[in-house]
Amino acid sequence: MMAVTGRALRVEEAGADCGQPKPEASGIAGSLQDALQQATTELARWLERDYKPSANESNIILGSSIRYDFAEVVDPQVHIVVKVE
Repeated sequence: MMAVTGRALRVEEAGADCGQPKPEASGIAGSLQDALQQATTELARWLERDYKPSANESNIILGSSIRYDFAEVVDPQVHIVVKVE
């Protein structure tokens, strides 16, 4: 869950007190690089759409709290799941 106070944007552990799942996004592509980019871009769009941080704030949030899970890498399509921790 995120709380916005003035220009301060704070990310709290989602689900701690409200039962909501943590935000996550998926990327499925023919290469690892494309899957990572797709998943990261989707999560950044969610953050910017719902909480409207500046580009710098968004980069700081994602850069300090993002986690990548490799869901599948053996098929022709690589599947990456990215979460805010």
